[in-house]
Amino acid sequence: MAGGVAQRSVWDRVRRAGWLLVLAAGGVVLTGYFVVNGARPPVDPLSWASWVAWWTADPRSALSLIVSSGLGVFGAAASYFQIFLSDAARQNMETIVCAVAVEGSASAARDAVTDAKLNQVLVQLARLEGGGAPVTAESTASATAAATRLVADGGEPLRLILAGRPADGLAALRAAIVAGDRSHDAARAARWRELGALTYAISVRDAIDAYEEAARLDPRDFATQLYLARLYARAGRTADRAAAAE
Repeated sequence: MAGGVAQRSVWDRVRRAGWLLVLAAGGVVLTGYFVVNGARPPVDPLSWASWVAWWTADPRSALSLIVSSGLGVFGAAASYFQIFLSDAARQNMETIVCAVAVEGSASAARDAVTDAKLNQVLVQLARLEGGGAPVTAESTASATAAATRLVADGGEPLRLILAGRPADGLAALRAAIVAGDRSHDAARAARWRELGALTYAISVRDAIDAYEEAARLDPRDFATQLYLARLYARAGRTADRAAAAE
């Protein structure tokens, strides 16, 4: 009931605003007419011709004419939709407006939950950092993107990480990738890169294993080779670093 009253009040405001805009535009038009023509009757076509010439002679006057015309059109449209639409059509429009508002609220709530989970995942993974490669802006962005995918996928890896068991969660993620669909190398390479990004600052060995799997499936990916070169340097594997950098 309260929602219906609120909707009607909105439409009432639209109607009033529409009429006020029409009156304002009409006032501007009539004021300009009498300024130019004095008491000359409005039925004289020359009166309106001189009025138009006067308005368009000055850019500021022309701009005010355009603005007042726009206000009039908007006001007329608002009044038309309020007054001449059938009750059913108006109800449909109100229903659409309410549905859009509800969907927007639901979407915002879902986004808030997702952001909260993502922050928890990043916090839990940060607890394990220290045995990996030095963190860079690129590696942080890659890890955040991989964590976002992890939150979107859900499942056991996410549950374990949110439960405060990030190492078990990463192990579960690796097992899921190993047991996953083997028919699409590009998709599997992407999953291995995500695991490599998540473990990059945690474990050099685990990150190397993940990126090596990604490189085997997609050897032309530049980012994979770049991260491998950095990880090999961190591990002291200079020959492998040189090969990855080529």
